Amino acid sequence: MKKLTLLLAALLVMLSLTMPSCKKHDTPDALVAVEWYPIELEIYVQNKDTVDLLNYEATYYVGNDFMLTYNGTVYRMQTKYSDENPELILGKNKATNRYMAYFGTLEGNQEYDTDFTLTWKDGTQDVIHLKRKITDILESEDHWLLNGEEIKQSSPCGVFTITK
Repeated sequence: MKKLTLLLAALLVMLSLTMPSCKKHDTPDALVAVEWYPIELEIYVQNKDTVDLLNYEATYYVGNDFMLTYNGTVYRMQTKYSDENPELILGKNKATNRYMAYFGTLEGNQEYDTDFTLTWKDGTQDVIHLKRKITDILESEDHWLLNGEEIKQSSPCGVFTITK
């Protein structure tokens, strides 16, 4: 029995010496690149009869009548993409066939407690507020408010419909 135990121990030692060792990239110590979704705003504007007021063919088009202020900078509506980032551009959601004011793209990996103020031609304002807290490596708690009322969102993209 003693010889069998010695033989098994020797065999285990030999096997452990001949097995390949773990390579550095196989360990969990390797860092993985983390990609956050950017934060974007989609703003739809309609009248009480749900007429799309950002459709430039509409009688009461308001696309040139407002500006968005964020972080002390004023953004006016643009009709085409430029290198300025973030920016406010007129776009069309193909799924809903509605025009929107698109504002983005803000870094998704940051915490925010900030306002986006829409100022209309008549001097009235609508305020969108974002409070974002990073809770984990790829998770956050986002709270969106439109004029003080919480608006539930299902993504980091804030979608708002404003009735004028």
